[in-house]
Amino acid sequence: MKRNSPGLITFLVLYAAGLTAFYSTTTTLPEPTTANFTEAQERDFHIAAVPLRQKRATLAIVVTSLAEIKAGEVDPAAIGFLLPEGHIDVQVPGHDLNQVTVLERHPDWQLVEYRFSNAHNSVSRYRAFTDHIEPVSYRSYAGAQALFPAIGLLIAAALLSWFINFVWRQVAGAEA
Repeated sequence: MKRNSPGLITFLVLYAAGLTAFYSTTTTLPEPTTANFTEAQERDFHIAAVPLRQKRATLAIVVTSLAEIKAGEVDPAAIGFLLPEGHIDVQVPGHDLNQVTVLERHPDWQLVEYRFSNAHNSVSRYRAFTDHIEPVSYRSYAGAQALFPAIGLLIAAALLSWFINFVWRQVAGAEA
């Protein structure tokens, strides 16, 4: 008696199991880093500032990074780190999504959260003072870049499915 191979079912089961495992590991936010930032984290730690010599009536936001501040690439006399209240969408050239929110306001400082989204997502939190910032935490997690491993998983599931079905047919053919 000849048994048929599982065919497409093998692929569907493998791909569904792989996607489930992949999704659960990439959507869980990692614990935030709160000290000893790496060089890459410092470059990706986004900070919003307000130019002190604005001539326009509209609010302009300057985006910088912790690495640029540490390297002295930002003139502290030209910008202030205290922001207006609430949620601010920052317009940066390119296709990035930048959102800044003042989470807490104190007489001398603010707790600010900067959310960056593009090929990856990151959340930078810092205490903003008039002339400096103190990093609080940073976390980075998968965004659109998760599409590429999902495509790789699709190819791997197809190849593994083909191999399982090939072996199944060989074994079934030998028994007949």
